[in-house]
Amino acid sequence: MGFEKVTRKKAKLRLALTGVSGAGKSLGALYIAYGITGDWEKIAFIDTEHERGRFYADRRDLPFETGSFLYQPLYPPYSPERYKQFVQEAAEAVGPDGVVIVDSFSHGWNNDGGVLEIKEKIATQPGKTSYTAWNEAGKEQNSLVNTILAVECHTIVTMRSKMDYAMQENDRGKLAPVKIGLAPIQRDDTEYEFDIVLDIARNHIATASKDTTFLDKFGEAITPKLGEDLRAWLDDGIEPPKKASAAQKKELSALAESKVGKKFVKDLLATYFNQVGVESSKLMTVDQFNQIKDLLEKLEPLSEVAKDYQSGFCEICGQEILPDKKRTTAQIREGTKTTTGKEMCIDCFKEWQKDEKSKAVSN
Repeated sequence: MGFEKVTRKKAKLRLALTGVSGAGKSLGALYIAYGITGDWEKIAFIDTEHERGRFYADRRDLPFETGSFLYQPLYPPYSPERYKQFVQEAAEAVGPDGVVIVDSFSHGWNNDGGVLEIKEKIATQPGKTSYTAWNEAGKEQNSLVNTILAVECHTIVTMRSKMDYAMQENDRGKLAPVKIGLAPIQRDDTEYEFDIVLDIARNHIATASKDTTFLDKFGEAITPKLGEDLRAWLDDGIEPPKKASAAQKKELSALAESKVGKKFVKDLLATYFNQVGVESSKLMTVDQFNQIKDLLEKLEPLSEVAKDYQSGFCEICGQEILPDKKRTTAQIREGTKTTTGKEMCIDCFKEWQKDEKSKAVSN
């Protein structure tokens, strides 16, 4: 891929809300989500806070009424794998125009089964130290963050802030202890991963500590109007290519398995991904899905005998690499890879040789 003139595309919200206990993170997330969707049933709420999220359903006594949203409590262990599973299921439930709320993301860091606990367990293994264990634990954290940022819908996470107290003058002119928030309880660089980070004070006023939109000078309580404004801003651009769904990716795997057997599914799909320009399955578009599905449907199934030996697939035409009278499949794969940089069937290799001879003559 080369450089091209930049165009602004429509985008999905990637927002983090931080604050001390009682600041209003959960309700603020719901207000923003409703402002974006206009439909409570398009909001999925993942609750690690001992089911306190239920308190905000169908409320008529709040500044802005709430409705009945999709809800799932997440109990210990708060492992990255369980977070990822819940987020992916929530995204499927609400669809591309919905919002997934993770309340709270802090549990995935310092609570039972979180990344810090994973790191400590790794450090106890033979040959590991507390320092070297961060490499593996960090990969778990990165995978979790990337999953949250990669889903097709809008996402909001809340993070608890470390608490402290400061003496401030109250409305009667006397000094009184006030709860203040410090850094969020998560890995130090987590805030960099989100497009917007709003810090909510104990008086419910939210200010932006990071912003890529229009909220740099924002300083007020969160209402559904903020979600409406964010939706309008995010929708200002061209429509990006629609990504393939999890169901479509499973369909490709099942189709590939029916053609070549379970053993060679990954090899075959990797060949077709390369052929149509898919950098990773997470980035596959619907158009690329349709191209790969068409290639798979045209592919002749392998015999049951063929599925049992070391096979391979041509990176040019996508067909199975078969042995000839002089060489095994493995020898052909290795030889063409060494010569051309790609594994090829005999027919494609012959065409490559012709092209190379033509280039040599013209030079």
